[in-house]
Amino acid sequence: MFEVGAKQSGCAQAIDVFRCVIDHYANSGSTVNVYAIDASKAFDKMNHKYGLFIKLMKRRIPDNLLLLLESWFAICMTCIKWHNVWSRWFRLSCGIRQGGVLSPYLFAIIDSLVEKVKACGYGCYLHHTCISIILYADDVLLLAPSVSSLQLILSVCEKELHRLDMMINIYM
Repeated sequence: MFEVGAKQSGCAQAIDVFRCVIDHYANSGSTVNVYAIDASKAFDKMNHKYGLFIKLMKRRIPDNLLLLLESWFAICMTCIKWHNVWSRWFRLSCGIRQGGVLSPYLFAIIDSLVEKVKACGYGCYLHHTCISIILYADDVLLLAPSVSSLQLILSVCEKELHRLDMMINIYM
């Protein structure tokens, strides 16, 4: 599975990987089916206790860091400004704020999604490397050589995102 690492991160890198897969299949006379998932609200909807903290515990992060994050999320408050009117302050019970310094790293714990898609084996391959999912920030691209394979990958994603208590945006 090709993953955009910290040293080679960026939108341009994700686009290059995407183009390489498309070019490889097109040059061999095959098609690639792509499905884009908008997970932008997933940052706001990620469940702290069941989605984030359990994943962090499984990664064996130090207890002190976990307690710090748990305390930090427990005291998070915000308000809403609409025109020149401010709402009351209220507590946030879920979510990882977009634009935060830690947000991309905390959101990256959905690597189980990558693992599940890779394990299903229905996606595209480039030089014996599975490249059936590309994650960049809150965008997810699924790639498959057939529509039926794409549907199977999408089902895997749906189950894993549900297990993580994360929803995706659906636009029609």
